[in-house]
Amino acid sequence: ARDHLANERTYLAWVRTGLALLGASIALLKWEDVSSVTAYIVAVLGLTVIVLSTRRYFHVMNLLQKNEFEPNVGEALFIVSAALIVIVVTFVLHETGNLYHKA
Repeated sequence: ARDHLANERTYLAWVRTGLALLGASIALLKWEDVSSVTAYIVAVLGLTVIVLSTRRYFHVMNLLQKNEFEPNVGEALFIVSAALIVIVVTFVLHETGNLYHKA
């Protein structure tokens, strides 16, 4: 039972993170100085986090029922890579002046 509860806590933490990213993207869309491209990139990252965490939750739940365990290396690397790409793209857009709307 502990493993199942830990799996659920981890899943809910990832869902909270994805929802926070979606909320941040909505805030970025409302902020007139920031390009909508940035907001959409953050929204896609948030949706990706929610989809991958849901997929992982059910996968781990099935593994726990079979008394097996499989490390989560691939998806963890994907999420970290996606976040780094978003950071780099945002930095490049900021440095080139394309992050902000031109008045």
